[in-house]
Amino acid sequence: MVAKIIKSPNFLATLPAIVVLGAFSYGAFTALSLPDMDPLGTFEEEETEVVVEEPPKVRREYIAIQHSVKATIPHLGATVNIYIGVAIPDMVLHKTADMFKDDPTDFIAPLSQIVMDLSETEAGESWQTLRQALPEPFKESINQQFIDMGLDPPVIEVLINRFMIGG
Repeated sequence: MVAKIIKSPNFLATLPAIVVLGAFSYGAFTALSLPDMDPLGTFEEEETEVVVEEPPKVRREYIAIQHSVKATIPHLGATVNIYIGVAIPDMVLHKTADMFKDDPTDFIAPLSQIVMDLSETEAGESWQTLRQALPEPFKESINQQFIDMGLDPPVIEVLINRFMIGG
């Protein structure tokens, strides 16, 4: 009876599939039953202690200034309106926020000159480079105005909220 089953055409047609299935099953069994191996070997790394001092995190609040910085850039052929926001430490929020909300024109007026001055340098070759170059000089200018008033410089960061180009 076994000889009859082995000689049948159906069995001979399925024999390669049975052999392949058996080989894959054996390979899967041996791969899963062997312990994990590192083909490159194990290397012990020397433990070095890296001490990184992080500056103390300062809670900051962001204030959007409602007046825009306006400047005409002749060689780029347009006028730019820039709306900014400033980040200030939480501990000086109320006093500084009132100064920005009461009359921000005192802080905004010198920033127009910074835009025009930067437009005459390499930063003014395109609108994109000009926009990228503005936050740091803006921050320095606003902080200098606070220093001139005898106060500590409160501005941590200047954000450009809107950068509008018009004809």
